[in-house]
Amino acid sequence: MTPGPADLAAAIAVFEDAIAALDQALLDSPVAYLLGQQSRWVNLYDRAVTALLAAGRTADALAVAEGSKSRLLANLMGRGELPAPPAVPADLAARERQAADRLRALDATELAERGRNEPTGDGHRRVADRAAIVAELRAVWDEMAAHGPAAADYVALRRGDRPTAAGLLRLAGALPAGTALLSLFDTGERTLLCLLRPGAAEPLVMAAAIDQDTLLYDFLPNYEDEIQHGADHRALGRPLTHRWRELGRPLLGPLLPHLAGLDHLIIAPEGVYHQLPLHALWIGAADSAESQTTLIDHCAVSYIPALGLLERRRRREERDDAPAVVGRPLSVVLGYTNADPATDKGADERDIFLGEARAVAARLGVAPLLDQAANGAALDEAIQQPLRRLHLSCHGYFLPGDALASGVLLADGVGESAVYTARQFMERRLAVDMVTLSACQTGISGSLGGDEMAGLSMALLSAGASALLLGLWSVNAVTTAALMDRFYTLLDGPGGAEATKAETLRRVMLTLRDGQLIPPRLEFDLTDPRYFDPADPYYWAPFVLVGDWR
Repeated sequence: MTPGPADLAAAIAVFEDAIAALDQALLDSPVAYLLGQQSRWVNLYDRAVTALLAAGRTADALAVAEGSKSRLLANLMGRGELPAPPAVPADLAARERQAADRLRALDATELAERGRNEPTGDGHRRVADRAAIVAELRAVWDEMAAHGPAAADYVALRRGDRPTAAGLLRLAGALPAGTALLSLFDTGERTLLCLLRPGAAEPLVMAAAIDQDTLLYDFLPNYEDEIQHGADHRALGRPLTHRWRELGRPLLGPLLPHLAGLDHLIIAPEGVYHQLPLHALWIGAADSAESQTTLIDHCAVSYIPALGLLERRRRREERDDAPAVVGRPLSVVLGYTNADPATDKGADERDIFLGEARAVAARLGVAPLLDQAANGAALDEAIQQPLRRLHLSCHGYFLPGDALASGVLLADGVGESAVYTARQFMERRLAVDMVTLSACQTGISGSLGGDEMAGLSMALLSAGASALLLGLWSVNAVTTAALMDRFYTLLDGPGGAEATKAETLRRVMLTLRDGQLIPPRLEFDLTDPRYFDPADPYYWAPFVLVGDWR
């Protein structure tokens, strides 16, 4: 017998009940259990999305898809410094804030210790402590929610509730004209694109024509070879095929007819797409005159781990003690490399890294912290105050086996080097409008389970940074220095910003790609260090803007 509408409605009800029960369990679950279970939920979310789309409830399908992403990061951000609505009595708000701070600290500590070899031995005590805090918070939240719709909305945010269809539609409606949201929902078997424009009653849902075998055994290996290991590939003189860029046609090609009128796209990736420069993929038809058109040719692109984080970002901005981000004094620039100045290569590297720091500092009107002055203690001291810009010109590291041990290489203050890790950032509170890590691989993340991605981006966002400018691979130092100088010139020059962060980054990338920032040097062999092709995305496309694009 063919299933009818009643059967579909019944199936949706079952899925929604299962997801609601799962959400209740999430709040009670320690971090280790939460992360260990995430990859098992994919099938439930996929079935729920499929049923909702079949019922024509596309906004609800988008809410379920986005609710499957970055749940731990959403919880950590939601329990940060958010103002309670005026209707909530001050003593009740204080009780809730104190308990939420304790829960956030407990979860952040457990997450920071994930991957360490040495056990702390106090796991059972933490589980008991966490259960007591959650019970206290549940009682406080029930009391708070009785104080009106605004208070109930606040509770949902603090509790870590998944985004609702109505909430995502409101979020899109509050965006500037010409800005849209794009959600990628990937189950490992299929990928859906959900495009939501301001004022739209429902998102537009499209299926990507991705063959998983081609993705895993063709596109991704080619990307790893030509981009993530790009310096070695070029030094060996191996030809560049740019095969990985063809992924854009089956993945993002369905968007092409719908980009008219857009000047900015906010992308919430999923799975392997977190690691790819989606803005640099070809989206034009292979046999057309626009075959090598990219997203960034059409509009500015910024990224967010999950669309629900945008709502948390907006609420944070409303706190009473929000930092002033206008004016040039509140910026800090650090520059460091452990390169040996006695060698030609080391001397050149020092000129580039420290020169970048000096140039950026000059644009921001501050004195840079260089060499041994650029150490972890100086960074800790700098972030005690609200900052407009925090720029680190240094080496970066990503450790696949322990992503939270990834970090940036700073001085140790006594003549040596030390890695300032993602764990250390997670333990801080950052009131920073934009953090720029021009180091290598600072935008790479590793999966903690499901779509929970760990690395510097997660650490900085959970600590409170509004926007991040990060590199997805080991970037070329010369082109990075030029890109950063131009970026800050346009964003923080004497005349003020000409455009948003996202649009400014787009303009600089296109200027670099078109050979206007650094002229091409194609007369040299590919193995010659002097060779430079600005159209190669290895040089112009490594940086991504995450978070607040304005």
